[in-house]
Amino acid sequence: MELHEGITVTSRYASLTGEPYETLWTINPLLIPGGLYAPQQPVSTD
Repeated sequence: MELHEGITVTSRYASLTGEPYETLWTINPLLIPGGLYAPQQPVSTD
């Protein structure tokens, strides 16, 4: 699979009642406006 098709992610989880769920989604980083850059956040030293 080429990057042009995106990256497929499968999330598996259970609800609070124990019901299993699965979600399949695709991210295409080439289509995200502004790219994947996230500015660095200051670290609190309290």
